[in-house]
Amino acid sequence: MKIFILVLLVAVLFYVNSADQLTCKANERPVRCNNWASRNKSCEEGSCQSPTPQPDCEKCQCFDEDGSEEDCEVECVCVYSTLRHPDGDCRDPSDCPVGSPVKHLLPDGRK
Repeated sequence: MKIFILVLLVAVLFYVNSADQLTCKANERPVRCNNWASRNKSCEEGSCQSPTPQPDCEKCQCFDEDGSEEDCEVECVCVYSTLRHPDGDCRDPSDCPVGSPVKHLLPDGRK
């Protein structure tokens, strides 16, 4: 009986520990932030229509190490070399629709 309770306790602790982790799609990375309500993903990533992330966003202050009780949430944002496309995926700027203002990001100046 003691072994059963011990196994159950380990399973519960593992489940609680993994609940805070978010699985992001390809070309995305998790970002922890305590103020997603006052900012959006465009602070962390660009899109085909607005390739440069917003520069004047409030900084995220969310650290596991400080032991604070802040309400931090994890959101998935595009990795640095990719942009958010109209279909919601993060891909290379060269995959943006024709006419998107991404010419300066392309190595050979296409589009």
